[in-house]
Amino acid sequence: MKILINSKQIFEEHEDKVFEEYHGDVVLIEGGFELKYDESKIIFRENKLIVTTQNTSMIIEVNRTHLSSLQTPYGVIELEINGEYMEWQENPFLFEVRYKVKMEQTQCYINELQIQIIED
Repeated sequence: MKILINSKQIFEEHEDKVFEEYHGDVVLIEGGFELKYDESKIIFRENKLIVTTQNTSMIIEVNRTHLSSLQTPYGVIELEINGEYMEWQENPFLFEVRYKVKMEQTQCYINELQIQIIED
C-alpha cells in the first residue's frame, strides 16, 4: 500500500510543509488502525495516537498533555505533546491530527499531519 503523509509545522507566522510517500501495511483494528512503514509504527485506537520511530515514541490525545523525548545526534530533547484535533475516516482512508509541541524551554509550535492510504 502507498502511504502519503502531508505535514505542516507552524511557528508564529512561519510555516514549513513536508510531503512524504512510503510503501507499508495498514491493519484495521477495533475502532482504529495500525500502520507500519520504513521502521515506523503508528497506532490509532480509542482516540489515542501512538507514534513510534527510530528517534522517538509519543502519545497524542486531544486535550491531554503527554511527555516524550526525541533522540538527536546532539542528545535527548524533552517534548510536551498536547493534542488539539484528531479525526479518522476508514473509507477512503484519511487520518488528520493537529497537536502542539513544546521542546524543553522553547515556545511551542503546531504540527498538522494528514495520512492517506492508496492501494497500489
